[in-house]
Amino acid sequence: MPRTAHISVLLLLPFIAACNPVLEIESQGYTQTATQCIKREAQAVAPQRVDLRRAATAVVKRCKTELHSKERALIASYPKFEDKIREEWKNVTAMRYRQALRAVARARTG
Repeated sequence: MPRTAHISVLLLLPFIAACNPVLEIESQGYTQTATQCIKREAQAVAPQRVDLRRAATAVVKRCKTELHSKERALIASYPKFEDKIREEWKNVTAMRYRQALRAVARARTG
């Protein structure tokens, strides 16, 4: 990493600290609710004769309300940071999809 990049990161630290709710995007209650939904729906979807990716996509779609409730709450609380929240939420969505893949695989083998 070039020296100027290190300096830029240091200059952004106060701004990043002010955006702390965006950085700590998953609260404990949200995490438990979303995880429970993924586990529950993975059990329901696992017996279907579809490939693993389609099954995981179905799980994520069935849990849409639980998975996006925190995103909507953050945007409502911090409307100025909507773009940043949506960008950060892509990481959460990708992580939850991987979790759904693992949950369906476990349900099929276990």
